[in-house]
Amino acid sequence: MKYSMFIGRWQPWHAGHLWLINQRLKLDKNVLICVRDVPKDAENPYTPDDVVWMIKNEIPDLIQSGRVRVMIIPDIESVNYGRNVGYEIIEHIPPDQIGEISASKIRKEHPEILPEETKGIKIVDRKPHKSVVKKYICKDCGASLECTPNDITYKWYSDYGGGSDRYAEFQCPNCNKKQQYCE
Repeated sequence: MKYSMFIGRWQPWHAGHLWLINQRLKLDKNVLICVRDVPKDAENPYTPDDVVWMIKNEIPDLIQSGRVRVMIIPDIESVNYGRNVGYEIIEHIPPDQIGEISASKIRKEHPEILPEETKGIKIVDRKPHKSVVKKYICKDCGASLECTPNDITYKWYSDYGGGSDRYAEFQCPNCNKKQQYCE
């Protein structure tokens, strides 16, 4: 199955982003939303997992139907291609009222939507959406574990072919041993 790929930070997901992916969905194309794994800062107040959670909560029917997939990718500096690569590169020019929507402006004008951590308050418990709870079996003690983004640290490792793989790392609460799973 082929997908139309969109790469972005999506900080936060808004109506302009929905308009953008709808340009391909209305042509009966599937969409892959790639969330750049950028460090959390003033311009990126949400973690990549927070962004995935937001998107999945905004378009659950499209996610569940398989029309849209969402994944975190390493941060990129450019998109490159060779000749005759078997896919198109398409620019979508939004109408003025959509083009004027700005995530930076939304963050500035509506600070109430920012994570509490950016306001100097540390959140100690945030109930995640069921779609971001990941299930693992501890390799050491066999315990069945349910992990949320708060439990997991993600790391990228380069492979021999020059690519990279994303690994989830967390500590089993039963045996206290570090677990690592390739995603």
